[in-house]
Formats: sequence, structure tokens, C-alpha cells
Amino acid sequence: MSTMTLATIPGIYAADNSKYSSSINFYGEKTDVYMGEEILAKLSIINLVSNPKMHAQVIILPSSGMSVTSADFTKVSSGQFSADYDVDPGSSLPIAIALRANQVGDFNIKGRVVYYFGDDKQNTQDYALDLPVSVRRPTVLTDVEVNNDQPKGLQGFEVILLGIGLVAFVVIFSVILIFVLRKK
Repeated sequence: MSTMTLATIPGIYAADNSKYSSSINFYGEKTDVYMGEEILAKLSIINLVSNPKMHAQVIILPSSGMSVTSADFTKVSSGQFSADYDVDPGSSLPIAIALRANQVGDFNIKGRVVYYFGDDKQNTQDYALDLPVSVRRPTVLTDVEVNNDQPKGLQGFEVILLGIGLVAFVVIFSVILIFVLRKK
């Protein structure tokens, strides 16, 4: 099998041996995130109006250190997400995958779009996807982190408030009791 080289025209991709081309864009709404924050990766495929129907297989490979929280994919296999699509001439295909960053570091969400036009499987094209993501440690502790670090039970100011409340109750109860006993 021969190796295909992609000829790049801004936003338009086609193998050297193909008479058809398409527009493919893989991006993240936010790629500099804090650990635990959601990353929304989006893939847009446009079949040009002059092309026959486009048959595409999309494969997404999330990086280690990330969890997939939602996806538009129909097949999942050991960390690979795949789906097959047909894109009519002049139509677009938006795909979204939501991931959560579980550890700090620099990562890449990778994948492929393998596609052909009409019945021409001999001229199948393969487009690599790569989305760099930087995950940082939160500078402010989240509620979950703060609550997990505290021992259970009453702490500090809560103990003082409880003590003041008990003293106030005893004083008020004593005054009422003395008032009732004096009337008798």
C-alpha cells in the first residue's frame, strides 16, 4: 500500500491521489485547564458541495490522565472511541467529546479521520488529529478538597457558638424558673 501525503490549503485537506477534498478542524474550546475541569474537544468535518457523499470513520484517543464524560461516539474499545458517518455533499458534521482532566501535565488528545468519497475506497484518505492540552493544579482549594481535609465533628468557631448557645439557654431557663417560683 502506498503512503499518502496531505496537501494543505488553509482549511482544505486532500490526499495527493484524490480528486476530492474536505475541510477538517479539531479544536478545544479551552485547552489550558485546571485539574478536574472539563475539556470540550470538537471535530468539524465539511464535505464540499462539489463532492459525492463522504464516508468517514472518526477515531478519538483520549490521553492518559483524562476521563471521557460524554461523547457522540457509538463504539468504545479500551480507551478508543469510534463512529462511522456519512456526510452528504455541502453538509457538515459536528462532533463533540467532553473529557475531565484527572492529573496535572501536558497532554495530547489524538485521533484520526479515515474517509473516502462515493464508492472510491481505493483513494481512502487518513487525516491525523492532535489537540494539545495543558492541565494545571488549582491555585485555590475547591470545596471538595477543603471538606476532605477537615476532620469530622464540630470545629473551632462552631464549638464556641454551641457553648454560647448552651449558656444562654441555661440563663434564660434559670430566669424563667426563678420568676415562676417567686410568684408561688
